[in-house]
Parts: sequence; structure tokens; C-alpha cells
Amino acid sequence: FFLKKKKKKKKKKKKKKKKKKKKKKEKKKKK
Repeated sequence: FFLKKKKKKKKKKKKKKKKKKKKKKEKKKKK
């Protein structure tokens, strides 16, 4: 049970990384 929950959290972390990349592009536009 615990292992399955950890795997789901890892997938969510990958989605957050993609959002961070979009934020970096916005910062470059401001510069």
C-alpha cells in the first residue's frame, strides 16, 4: 500500500517540473 502511494506522488512531481519550466520562460521574457 505504501509503495503504491509513493509511486503516485512521484508522477505528480514530474508534472510540477514541467510547470516550473514554463515559469522560467516567463522570467526570461521579463528580462
